Amino acid sequence: MLLKKPTLKKVNPDFGNSIYVQKSTTERSELKPFWHFHPEIELVFVDEGQGKRHIGNHMSYYNDSQLLLIGSMLPHIGYTDRPNHGSELLVQFLPNFLGDSFLNVPFLEH
Repeated sequence: MLLKKPTLKKVNPDFGNSIYVQKSTTERSELKPFWHFHPEIELVFVDEGQGKRHIGNHMSYYNDSQLLLIGSMLPHIGYTDRPNHGSELLVQFLPNFLGDSFLNVPFLEH
């Protein structure tokens, strides 16, 4: 697959929220996946699905369920290329969503 330069995707959480959550149980055949990146960290759970994942320079296939954590600014493309997955839960949040001092607590030093 020849990919173009990734596109910056704007994530729009609801007003007053720092986390965007989307649950999808619809067929994804009508959605057009695109090569993109965003500053938000992305946590994705696909339940009972199968398809192709392309994250950074890694491309592979999966069967059954999967849980992925995709880092900030890491290019990726849609998770399914077949319209037969069960459901998908997507959570996107900024790297500092817990506050600037969270990583400075003593037990996280190491």
